[in-house]
Amino acid sequence: DHVYTALVTVNVALSGTFSCTVAANDIVRNEDSVVILVVKDDSPPIIRRFATNDPDTTYRNREIIEFQVFVDSNLVDPGEPGLTITADFSRIDDNYHAGAEVVSDDGAGTYTITYTISWNNSQPDANDLPIRVVATDGAGNFDIDTWYVSLDNEGPTMDSLAIADLRIGTDSALDQILNDNDTFTAVAKDAAQEIMAMEYFVDVLGNDSAGTALAPLDGAYNSTTETTVGTLDITSLAEGLHTLYVHAQDTAGNWGEYRSETFIVDRIGPEISNVTITYPGSQTTVAVGDTITITADVRDATTRVDTVWVDATALNTASNAQRLFDDGTNGDAVAGDHVYTALVTVNVALSGTFSCTVAANDIVRNEDSVVILVVKDDSPPIIRRFATNDPDTRYRNGQTITFQVFIDSNLADPGEVGLTVTADFSLIDAAYHSGAEIVSDDGGGTYTISYTISEENSLSDRTDSPITVRATDGAGNFDTEIWRVSLDNSGPTMDSLVISDLQIGTDSAFDQLLNDNDTFIAVGVDATQTIAAMEYFIDVLGNDSAGTAIPPLDGAFDSARDTGLGTLDLSPLDEGLHTLYVHAQDTTGNWGAYAAETFIVDRVAPKIQDVRIDLGGETFASDGETVTIEATVWDVTTEVDTVYLDATNLNGNPFVPMLDNGKNGDEAAGDDVYTAQVFVSTGRANGETVIRIYAADIVVNTGVRSDSVFLVNAESPVIQYVFVDDVDTVFANGQTIRLEAYVTVSGQPAPGLTVTADFLQIDTTYIAGAEVVADDQNGTYAIRYTIAENNTTPNSDSLPVIVTARSAFGADSFVIYLALAGSASGDIVDPYLAELIEPDSGSSVRTTVRLRARAGDTAGLDRVEFWRVDPTGDTIRITQVELSGETEVQLDYTWDVQHESEGIHQLFVIAYDQGGNSLTSPFVTLQIDRTAPDSFSVVVENISGIRTQVFTAGETIVIIVTTGEVGDSVTADFSAIDSEYQPGDEQPFLVLGNGVYEIDYRISPSNTRVDGTYVVPVTVSDSAGNTATKAVAIRLQSPTARTLPSPNPFVEGVSGRSFVAGDLSTGILFRPMQPGATLEIFTLGGRLVQRLTASGGQPYVHWDVRNTTGRSVASGYYIYVVRNPNGSRWTGKVAIVR
Repeated sequence: DHVYTALVTVNVALSGTFSCTVAANDIVRNEDSVVILVVKDDSPPIIRRFATNDPDTTYRNREIIEFQVFVDSNLVDPGEPGLTITADFSRIDDNYHAGAEVVSDDGAGTYTITYTISWNNSQPDANDLPIRVVATDGAGNFDIDTWYVSLDNEGPTMDSLAIADLRIGTDSALDQILNDNDTFTAVAKDAAQEIMAMEYFVDVLGNDSAGTALAPLDGAYNSTTETTVGTLDITSLAEGLHTLYVHAQDTAGNWGEYRSETFIVDRIGPEISNVTITYPGSQTTVAVGDTITITADVRDATTRVDTVWVDATALNTASNAQRLFDDGTNGDAVAGDHVYTALVTVNVALSGTFSCTVAANDIVRNEDSVVILVVKDDSPPIIRRFATNDPDTRYRNGQTITFQVFIDSNLADPGEVGLTVTADFSLIDAAYHSGAEIVSDDGGGTYTISYTISEENSLSDRTDSPITVRATDGAGNFDTEIWRVSLDNSGPTMDSLVISDLQIGTDSAFDQLLNDNDTFIAVGVDATQTIAAMEYFIDVLGNDSAGTAIPPLDGAFDSARDTGLGTLDLSPLDEGLHTLYVHAQDTTGNWGAYAAETFIVDRVAPKIQDVRIDLGGETFASDGETVTIEATVWDVTTEVDTVYLDATNLNGNPFVPMLDNGKNGDEAAGDDVYTAQVFVSTGRANGETVIRIYAADIVVNTGVRSDSVFLVNAESPVIQYVFVDDVDTVFANGQTIRLEAYVTVSGQPAPGLTVTADFLQIDTTYIAGAEVVADDQNGTYAIRYTIAENNTTPNSDSLPVIVTARSAFGADSFVIYLALAGSASGDIVDPYLAELIEPDSGSSVRTTVRLRARAGDTAGLDRVEFWRVDPTGDTIRITQVELSGETEVQLDYTWDVQHESEGIHQLFVIAYDQGGNSLTSPFVTLQIDRTAPDSFSVVVENISGIRTQVFTAGETIVIIVTTGEVGDSVTADFSAIDSEYQPGDEQPFLVLGNGVYEIDYRISPSNTRVDGTYVVPVTVSDSAGNTATKAVAIRLQSPTARTLPSPNPFVEGVSGRSFVAGDLSTGILFRPMQPGATLEIFTLGGRLVQRLTASGGQPYVHWDVRNTTGRSVASGYYIYVVRNPNGSRWTGKVAIVR
């Protein structure tokens, strides 16, 4: 492999660097050589000394050992670099492995050795542990020496820790219960090192050296056993159990384990609470010889109660420190319940309010006390007088009786306060129970007594019924007196209620079908009182006195039987069925039961639609013929009474009955289609004449509908003129001839005739009837005929076309001469394209509209004309655009319609080529509409489809808008009622069909608007862009005001059980109810069934399904009304099924 090798054994005893020569020659004896150097060393290294920068040679786990070693070959050498140095740390760290130390060479014979003792080293502490250091040179010569260090991982131990407890009370010394700063003694020991420091923590340990330092007892830390005395400052400590932690540090820096001691801080005396004085019986004061019971709840938060006593010398001269017991004796009820009791017998003969002191201490001698007051009274109260602010002392069920009573002890006293005052109302209210009255003390001897007579009170009316008032003082002394009142529950009854019905037509009087304001007469009767007022409501009952007042017929309500005459204003009422409710009030203020009467509002005439005039297949009528006229007639609210035709212009009869009885030409009875057959007899009149159909309902609301019949009698038609509807009268084969003929009869335009034109003289291929004739119903006939391409008629300047108009009474002809010359350009083909592409057919416009047309001709266009047929039938050219031979164009024209008549216009375009040929486009209908859509109605409902104007936050408002027009759009602005509303928050409007639209909007739950009525504008836009706005009023009401019954319906034995007082699963529960709100239950006739009040802080009212007399109500629907204290109210229905 061309690698040459030699082995040389050294036998020369010299040291230094020696040269050797390696040479080689080839077979022709050419030679080359190189010189190599060999180093030889026979002098071993010598470890001369060790050194370190550490303050000592004592180490612990995780600490770094660092020292230096100086090495040379002999004393003359300054130091030998490049040696291999190792150190063995296995005697100081059982986790040591060879090479773990780090050795650095300074190049001058000094080597620094560094090693970190492992954290989990388990070698025991010891002094002078050897580290064996080896220095080896490149020739393998070496020297060994040893460096010594100490290992110290253990800190001092705490030999003892004691709190001095200098506070000595009933507790023994050194029990570590403190109520002031104190001292403690701690002793620390270390096996090998001197103690260097001590520190302590309270409750929470911190980092080493971060605690409170402790001073040595002898003034210096200088031995392996040291004692310290520390001060335990409790000023910042809370009451209760705490822990003291103490540890020490040795000179090696090791902190030892903690020693702990617990102690209790208690600087607060026992807490004395619920101190009560119990007087004998039901007394609130005491007299000599009485024994009172004093109780107090005494507890110590930290340690325990030691002694409880009372200083009652103000009551008993011997009770300056009478003990209270909690051992079940001396009047104490239960041992160990922290309630301490003392019995004190009064022997001090004084009256007034006396103070006593209850005191207690704990085992640390912390003390607390409270002062109590004891009242002593021997003077009985005296009821001096009564008074009331009520205008009289006559009351009814549900009313509150209020009066005042003044009480003192004698005539000299200004009035006695703090008495127990009661009043017995049992003789005026059968439902009264003791304590139901409310008594208030004004602090000056006057007591106000209030009591509300129950709604279910069954006592009969009575006069001067006694109420016994009793006044009792705290010592049991009392006085009684009588206050008298009267009971009057009977409100007036309604003897009769009659709606006058002053509107009299084909219906009988007093049938309560009204189409205008009317009057009604109500008669009220009271058994004992004079009638004071009458009022009425329509459809919805309100609070008493909140209805519309009814004036007396004779000018004054002044008798027990009186009559009121009211005006029934129909203006705010919808069409349909309504109910009038009337009741009366007597002079006592009692409102009686309602009388009810229903009536129907019908102010709208019957609808007359789909009028059909049968002229026997003709477009006109003549004398001697019979015309059949039909119309669909129906009434929205009541029913159709009479339908007749005013046929004055047909035969002189202004009243021709139209019948729906299946006879006299009527096809089917009862299908709302009314028919009349009229014999025409006009004296040979001609032209358009008017007929009118009248329809009346049973309330005599009458509607009318006008139509026309065209009369043609005896005279022949006359063609007034015929003209060519083209730019010239010269035509060529293939071209279309357009003629217009105007025909009259008796000087009037004559539609419906048979009109023909004979083109045989101009076209040899003409066949009778090939022409197309259009009747515009105004006497003008448009005639179109296209000359055949293979026509052989020679060119001529004067070829006759005969136009004939025929009727049943004769005919007339008119001759017009045309020229046949062929096309100079040779173009005889109509344009291939004539189209009006904008606007869309059926669209609406208000101001301007763009007309866009397309036209095309293979030979080139001459012009395009824009035309319209207005609502009157006139054909009018809008504009024309001249062209220069273009083969296909698209043209735009902006048409200003602001001065054009409103209605349907028919638009079309005519394209003309340069050869005179033309093409007419199909018609496009356009409605011009500048009238705002103001005839629309707005209804507000909730999400359940119930009409209401009252909503709460989170509920959905549903607005139904009826315009009767298809293609409208509707919007509503809810910003007034909802603070969170942003335009577009409402759902896109829904099209319900037939011109009815719906807008839904959910009021934000975070709405900040206050309760009240707000206006929501509703805007309708028609397809032409016309807009109109109506405002609807919507009331925002807090959700807490809504009250619902449960169960509803109440089905006895199924969904509802018989009422059990206090069991909310029985009867009917109305909730939520505001405090103080009232619930009233009415029959559908308006009679009050029950009235209840939300009391006692309960958010509900519990109804036992009984009336005010305690009898179960019958099955049926009932109206409930909730009246809240803020003036708001809710109404609804509840069903009872038995």
